[in-house]
Amino acid sequence: MAEAASITTMVGAGVEQFEYVRPVLAAMTAAQFHAGPVGSGSTAKLAVNAVLAGLSQAVAEGILLAEAGALDPAVFYDILRNSAAGAPYVGYKQQAYLAPDTTPVAAPVSLIRKDLALALELGRRHRLTLPGSEAALTVLDDAIATGLGPQDMAQVLTALRHSNPPVLPHTRFSTQQTGARS
Repeated sequence: MAEAASITTMVGAGVEQFEYVRPVLAAMTAAQFHAGPVGSGSTAKLAVNAVLAGLSQAVAEGILLAEAGALDPAVFYDILRNSAAGAPYVGYKQQAYLAPDTTPVAAPVSLIRKDLALALELGRRHRLTLPGSEAALTVLDDAIATGLGPQDMAQVLTALRHSNPPVLPHTRFSTQQTGARS
């Protein structure tokens, strides 16, 4: 994304400083945001990466659940991408989830884990409880423990597969099997 200049820049600076550097940033990024005073850009980055960590985990859990219900992961991913949950991130991470061995690393597990730990520390300083981020950090820690730190953050799917029993595909999904009601 950086090579394609499609990333977003969040800047913490005075208004005059931001306007001075904005043309340079515009040549390298798709969007530039003045987040507020010095430090605000870092806070924005940590908050965005906390959302991405949670979204990565949610996508991985959705794939696991779909597989357990005998859905083809590629078919499920198309459904996901075109559903209400189909954020742009879901679309451009499709190959990372479905073909991780042939997809370049965009953001390694270790980097997202670092940012999420920093986001949780910031939350603690402000006396915030962030249970989704805590859960995502646990999964990222598991991913790192199994050697997935340098891999793309979509490898949370592999980490979750390691922490769950093997999925035995059913020949047909039934609400009676799960106890779900319509």
